[in-house]
Amino acid sequence: MSVQPQQLSAKKIPTKFVLLAMLFPLFMAFAYPGSYVSAFYNPHPRDMKVEVIETSPQASQISQEITAEADDATDVSTVPDVDTAKDDLRHLDTRAAYDPSTGDLYVASAGSRQATQAAQGIFESVAKQSGTSLNVKDIKTPSENDSTGTSFLYLIIGATIAGYMTATMLNTFGPRTRVRTRLAVQAVMAVAAGVVETAISYAVFGSFDAHIMPVALIITGTFFTASVVQMGLFDIIGQAASLIGLTIFVILGIPATGVAVSYDMMPGFFRVMNQLLPTGASSELMRRSLYFDGNGVGTPILVLAVWLLIGTGLLWMGSLRSRPVPPMGSGEDRRPPRTSDEPLLTAYTDDAPSPGDEPSTASQPAR
Repeated sequence: MSVQPQQLSAKKIPTKFVLLAMLFPLFMAFAYPGSYVSAFYNPHPRDMKVEVIETSPQASQISQEITAEADDATDVSTVPDVDTAKDDLRHLDTRAAYDPSTGDLYVASAGSRQATQAAQGIFESVAKQSGTSLNVKDIKTPSENDSTGTSFLYLIIGATIAGYMTATMLNTFGPRTRVRTRLAVQAVMAVAAGVVETAISYAVFGSFDAHIMPVALIITGTFFTASVVQMGLFDIIGQAASLIGLTIFVILGIPATGVAVSYDMMPGFFRVMNQLLPTGASSELMRRSLYFDGNGVGTPILVLAVWLLIGTGLLWMGSLRSRPVPPMGSGEDRRPPRTSDEPLLTAYTDDAPSPGDEPSTASQPAR
């Protein structure tokens, strides 16, 4: 008995489907420039915190004059002494502190060279009006091979995008893989990303020379957080999660890091995003760990923990939508036990045969 080969026929792709598919590149063409340009265009101080040290009777007057002239560009306060001002700089509570009795301006450029230069411009005019020369004293500078203090931004971007892509690939090619298996893969990949990125930064380029363990842990945590959130989104809304995750982590997340453009020089919307999104938290955590001895890391750690809880919650909600597994021995088990020779990543489907099922007669060869 001979079997005739099946005739292959070309299927016409509906025009409606083509138009729908074109929405994605159109969205990217709009979203990327719309987000990045709006965040980076014309950066200038917005409520930038600066201080005047009360070493001169004119301190209060200088503070009032800066407030009147700069309007909402600065948030000026006074501190009693130089030590307090330096402590505020080390905690990133202020961008600059001016001593009117000596003309010294204390800054910490490791916090943001861009913001430091903006603050310096403000106090240059103050010193000029009082007939004093401005002496800039930088108490926290970036490492020698990270002159701009922004190299860690690329570690955060790499970890975030890699975590997003890992979850996307796992859910695309193994959508029915067990959650614990996907989490295990993501954890291994997160550790690998931490090791690789840290090795590139320290051993290859020598961008940094200290705090290697905190940097590796931050990279690992950033990767894992992005991956878990993206996996949870997939379990809830399916393939549309690709676009949602891209918006959170890339389109909004990267401009909102507060590294390429300082937090206090961005528009109000991105200042809010900087405080809420995991990319902003990871960047702030990295900056404080690398250059400011871990001062004030509690808030960014809390933000990352909240996002990890959100991802875990989405995974739990997604599990509630799955079809319940029938009792053992009912002959309807949806997921048979994994055998020793079965691959770790096994994509189970609803139409997979149970262990006790007989092979279909259609699969028997003709005699």
